Amino acid sequence: ARGARSAGIGAAGAPSSAFCNESGSAAAAPRSSGGHAGEPGAAERMSRKTSGGVPGHSAFSSEASLSAKAPQSSGHAGGPGSVTKAARKASGSLASGDRVEPKDGSSWSNSLGLPPPKELEKGPLICECELLLNGHTKPVNDVVITNDSRLAISASSDRTLRVWDLRDGVCRRTLIGHTSAVCSVAIDVSDRGLLTILSAEEKAGQPLRLWEPTEKATGSQGGATVQCKAESERGHGAHSDRPSAAPCVVMLPSMLALSLAQGDADVCMWDLRDKPLMMASFEMSSKATGLMQLLPDKHTVVAALKNGTLQVWDLNQGLTPRLEIPGHVTPVTALAVTPDGRGLVTGSLSGGLALWELSSGKRVARVESGGKEGQGHAGAVHAIVLSDSARTATAKAVSCGADGTLRVWDMEEGSCSIVQGKKKGSMFSGGSLTAVCLANGGAMAVVASDDGTLRVWHLKDGKCVAKLEGHESEVTALRALKNNRVLSASRDGTLRVWNLNLDEVEAQQGDA
Repeated sequence: ARGARSAGIGAAGAPSSAFCNESGSAAAAPRSSGGHAGEPGAAERMSRKTSGGVPGHSAFSSEASLSAKAPQSSGHAGGPGSVTKAARKASGSLASGDRVEPKDGSSWSNSLGLPPPKELEKGPLICECELLLNGHTKPVNDVVITNDSRLAISASSDRTLRVWDLRDGVCRRTLIGHTSAVCSVAIDVSDRGLLTILSAEEKAGQPLRLWEPTEKATGSQGGATVQCKAESERGHGAHSDRPSAAPCVVMLPSMLALSLAQGDADVCMWDLRDKPLMMASFEMSSKATGLMQLLPDKHTVVAALKNGTLQVWDLNQGLTPRLEIPGHVTPVTALAVTPDGRGLVTGSLSGGLALWELSSGKRVARVESGGKEGQGHAGAVHAIVLSDSARTATAKAVSCGADGTLRVWDMEEGSCSIVQGKKKGSMFSGGSLTAVCLANGGAMAVVASDDGTLRVWHLKDGKCVAKLEGHESEVTALRALKNNRVLSASRDGTLRVWNLNLDEVEAQQGDA
């Protein structure tokens, strides 16, 4: 089951001075293209390459590679089948050896009478990661970051969580205690900077675990491991008929939390002040997909169900749904809340997209599935991210899916255009796209593929400006950081930080 995504809330806090360096016995990093493996828990500054030219487009240096011939004309003065250079210039015809003199005063000479080549468009910049976060021995299923982009907390199938310092890529804490793959993590940072972590594992019925990693650290710089502070008496999904429940957890204000398990029909509220204690639960009308999101007001929650409906709760009024939206015919596979908190964009298993008004449940707009230009995806929508617009009506939705396309939906104009996957046989693989996030103030989209690569697109002109290489397996999560950087997590067990200040990266490559 695809791991559910969750987002941390609360004020950003600085890392505690109790964090120390780690050089433990984790497995070595997988190889990355053009790079070298680093020591466990260490960051690597990777070398970078630049790729120029258009794929399949050779330079104008070989006569044999060019099949065009100089135009001929019927007999004129000067000899049969020939014209004077002046006449050829006047008529626009060129013969071998003629010189082309552009308006800018420069000249270009060829031996075949061809017009001058247009300036070749530079290909996407080929980049490797700025920081490699290596330590997990199995796939990374989820990752959250603090609001100040200084810490990342990753959850892995190796049954551990890790706390990473994103300034240097060092693992500051390893959280142990789970008995199966950890599939979801949520965080809260108090006003005093205390980091609290809530995690859930994949196996049905297993308890939720609570961590405060600034305390109870054992070992020295090489073995900073932390046991959980407390665990719940029962787990979410204990009554699920699925062997893998894959719960999603969301932190709420005042040390409360919600959990929702994939394939389960219960949503549960937890009190985390002492240990995870279930306060209440509510049985929904259908089993959940595992998608749940907290709105900016911090008390409204939206969850997606397998029958295609959406349920909305106002937690100030308890766990009884305030609104149930009919939604899609097929299950909702992706959702995103508009920046103003008034709208919700959803994507379905069949590939359609829809915009909903959360106050009334009214569908404001939709894009039907189909896969063609102007339509939604031809397969499941895997991720949606929204531009940072002040109003729902002017926001743009960027989505990626199983059909290998990246699409931009202008909700004000009602248009939906394809960015990636537009041309058959292009340099882009037709594999599934797994995650997307925005960078550079929403001007660029970073999209991840199941082959482990990431590509950076200018949304205005649909141009691919960079290809990010290094992961050896599917990318499972993308998170936007401050200073125009992006964090990626992968099934190869690594996390990587990428610098999207491309002028800066290109200059560094030129100096290398």
